[in-house]
Amino acid sequence: MDRLEYSGKKPGAGRIIKEILKGMILAIVVLMVGLMFYRSCQMTETKASKRFVWNEEALGAYTAAPEEFEVLELRDYNTYKVDDIFTALSPRYVPAIGQFQFSLRYNTKAIKTKYGLIEPSDGELFVFALRDANGRYYTDYDFISDSHDMYEYRRLVFTGVETKDCGKLTLFAFCTADETGPIKANYCDSVDIYVENDATRRYNISKELPGGTGVSPALESYTTVFIETED
Repeated sequence: MDRLEYSGKKPGAGRIIKEILKGMILAIVVLMVGLMFYRSCQMTETKASKRFVWNEEALGAYTAAPEEFEVLELRDYNTYKVDDIFTALSPRYVPAIGQFQFSLRYNTKAIKTKYGLIEPSDGELFVFALRDANGRYYTDYDFISDSHDMYEYRRLVFTGVETKDCGKLTLFAFCTADETGPIKANYCDSVDIYVENDATRRYNISKELPGGTGVSPALESYTTVFIETED
């Protein structure tokens, strides 16, 4: 019978260092993958922020002609914008009433650090306006609020927007901190929402039809009032 004998030799220092390095590299890779997964979970849209919003105008148009009610999905210009300030997601358009819906995601802590803001004790930190390439502003909007981890979400709805010869539509965010009167037009940030004649595709609204309550719950309305100022 063969016998196994202990040779008495210890692993060399080089081999030990090699195994330690391999373990460290593996640990770093696992940590990075974990952080990326955690980051992607943080930035995932909430259910409330990506659902179609039924305001009075949308509900009225659907009730009047449900078979003709059409919702278009727009190109998402900001999906890959990673600056932790403002990101617009899931833009949709209802041609019958000139309505644009999209979600705005922002990192409150990053914004406060960048602009040195103090959140107001009552009300929203930011208000919004949509502007076309000709300088026309749309300041009336409905919105639904939600949050997830470090991010705030606002599902914004602008109705009655003219798209013919608009060029493009850009959302402007205005800070309300330390403002006691009309908000000045030195906006904090802006994101493109729509470019005229860009490709669209039909959005399947069948699973998001209005329920018995009519308009979407927790829906709020706002009108942004501001004055243009010279730089």
